[in-house]
Amino acid sequence: MNGPRGGGGKLWFPLLLLGLLSGCVSPVEQQEKPEPFQFRSLRLRQNDPQGQPLWELQSPKARYKLHERQAVVQQPVGLLFRKGKPHYRITAPRGVVYNDGEQVDLLDGARLVSLDGRQLVITSRRAIWRPGKDTIDLLGKPMAEDPGQRLTAGQARFYLKNELLELRQQPLLRQWRRQQSHLTVPSLELLTSRADWYTQTGLLKAAGPIRSVQRQKQKQRLLTASGLEGNTREQWLDFLAPVSLNDPAEKIQIQAGRSRWWIEAERVTSAEPAQGQIRKLQVSGSDLELLDRQHQVSVGRNCFLRQPGEWLRAERCRWNWSSGALVAEGAVQLHRDKLQQLTRAERLEGSSGADGTVLFSAPGQRVETQLRFAPGAAATKPQGPPVQF
Repeated sequence: MNGPRGGGGKLWFPLLLLGLLSGCVSPVEQQEKPEPFQFRSLRLRQNDPQGQPLWELQSPKARYKLHERQAVVQQPVGLLFRKGKPHYRITAPRGVVYNDGEQVDLLDGARLVSLDGRQLVITSRRAIWRPGKDTIDLLGKPMAEDPGQRLTAGQARFYLKNELLELRQQPLLRQWRRQQSHLTVPSLELLTSRADWYTQTGLLKAAGPIRSVQRQKQKQRLLTASGLEGNTREQWLDFLAPVSLNDPAEKIQIQAGRSRWWIEAERVTSAEPAQGQIRKLQVSGSDLELLDRQHQVSVGRNCFLRQPGEWLRAERCRWNWSSGALVAEGAVQLHRDKLQQLTRAERLEGSSGADGTVLFSAPGQRVETQLRFAPGAAATKPQGPPVQF
């Protein structure tokens, strides 16, 4: 029989009747509350005005309450179509269909699976599917995951038309560098107040405060921000200013503007001015880049370093926290407080000592050094490289 119309199409509701559960009844018994009808199967389907399917729901067994317009179904399976082709499948152990498909409650564990190769799975204890509104409310530990990540929250809603998953009540994002495994800890865990994820395009937006942990082997780095934008399919996340990065193991603390985390490459970049502390070095500049695999921090523009007793200015510099090697390049100026010593060169190299300070030298480089002595003292000017300070 024809059901309610929606989206300009018809809703078809074919039912196969096995018979009344009550069998033959007397006129007195007919006064009592009617027993529900038992059906062998149930099938609901709605098409668009062009005749292409929009959605479909099937169940191998159903009990229909005529006076309440409800169908209690077992093992319901729903298909959601896009351009006439199945796009998602939704299932549950049991469910309740209201008003011939106006609302479908999926109970005891709902599961929504993409059918386009993304391997996206969305689950919750209960789901309320409203086909006419193109929404699915996910109640009770909602979770969305694909091979590389998992998102959980206290509550979620999925908008089918634009494939937007709204995550509310402390959403938590977990990401793995390769493929997720319940046996390994994620490389990134990120907690926020709310998040919107467009599952088809990968676009992700999250409201702060953002608190995240990045892991590499046995070490971890803490990163906070005021918000987040990114794309999970393109494998990058932008942390919005102000951004704070803290690596306790390497004694690195950095404050920066908008910063991008390249997930697969394990790399952080920021074009905005940044400043921080690397062991005993105070660092500032722009075009910050942090490379986890190379154990390297670099400042690509306006590099300024300060440590007890001296400072260095250069166009760019980089420091390897594993080897302790530091390189400064481009119009380098090294100033030492003692004797007001100023050294100029195109390149200076340095290495970290046991106390965390950096000792600079200029092997094979032409340098110019100026010294300022107290009145009466003789001034000297060192000649030629290598010079060590």
